[in-house]
Amino acid sequence: MTVILKILNFFGAGLCHQQASRSFEFDGLYMPMCSRCTGIYIGFLFSLAAVLIIERRTKGEFPSVKTALVTIGIILIMGLDVVVSTLKIYSSNNYIRCITGFLVGWFLAPVMLSLKNILMWEKLIKKPYLNSKKYFFIWLVCGITVIVAFMFSYGKILIFWGFSSILGTITMIAFVALILFFAVCRKLANSINSWKYYFLSLAAGVAAGTGFLGLFSAVREFLI
Repeated sequence: MTVILKILNFFGAGLCHQQASRSFEFDGLYMPMCSRCTGIYIGFLFSLAAVLIIERRTKGEFPSVKTALVTIGIILIMGLDVVVSTLKIYSSNNYIRCITGFLVGWFLAPVMLSLKNILMWEKLIKKPYLNSKKYFFIWLVCGITVIVAFMFSYGKILIFWGFSSILGTITMIAFVALILFFAVCRKLANSINSWKYYFLSLAAGVAAGTGFLGLFSAVREFLI
């Protein structure tokens, strides 16, 4: 377990300050990322999984004004928590940090998935994910289930949640890399026409995300 945690902590250092006082701990062991980062990245990972399981279709459409405003509002709430706690207007805690981060990750996942699909796929269903009230409700219930499960079990299966946070980080970086790559390389935009090329592109994005995280972690350790 110690070796696995050291590996997870190494990658977690790439994008997180890893302050012990702001990280979930159990029996002297700490999560590889702070509570806010943990919330963001497990939220993103499990939201993505929930959307893909619920929908099982390749869809893509730019977010509606309503969806965009809700997502921006949630990000602002997290930002407000950061600002007011930094200014010591009120004292935040790991549970608040985790929940606000989780909401950001949870709502960002379907938005980023749609944007990625729009830029990559030659043909896709031009509809937003979770446009059905039934699917949206199921997705929300999944989110509540995940965050509650985390709060009650992170101490018992810390390795699982730690690995999930790092995998979520790599996945989000991979999505950002793919979105930027296909947005800039207009000749390759909308060129994906088979699952083979899609998974190859996704694998390249994951490899880039892993390399990016590892490089930043190594540089940080060198500087420290």
